[in-house]
Amino acid sequence: MQKMKAQFPDFIYQFPKITLPPGVEGNSNLLDAPQGQAVFHTIPKGQQIPLHTHKDSFAVLLSGRLEFTMGNDIQERVGPTFWFIPEDVPHKGNALADSLLIEFFCEKRFQPGV
Repeated sequence: MQKMKAQFPDFIYQFPKITLPPGVEGNSNLLDAPQGQAVFHTIPKGQQIPLHTHKDSFAVLLSGRLEFTMGNDIQERVGPTFWFIPEDVPHKGNALADSLLIEFFCEKRFQPGV
């Protein structure tokens, strides 16, 4: 992966990495707690985030641009911004620019591993 201009501080990249779905590129590091997880995503321009669902989450786009689809609603999100994703609502994204995103999950979704 080509290095992006915007980056998280180096210590974020020392958190455990998660395995990304096939075809998804970027860097995702995991901060784990008994009641949920925070995932730090480094998403390169052009990356598609496939349609998926999960329990409630809160997303913070620190920088970049995403075309974000939630249910039937398609919006362009420009960082910095944030949004809530209700449980079981299908959503997907397309990075229109290199993007830094933090997602807070009310569940344990990911295991460390590359």
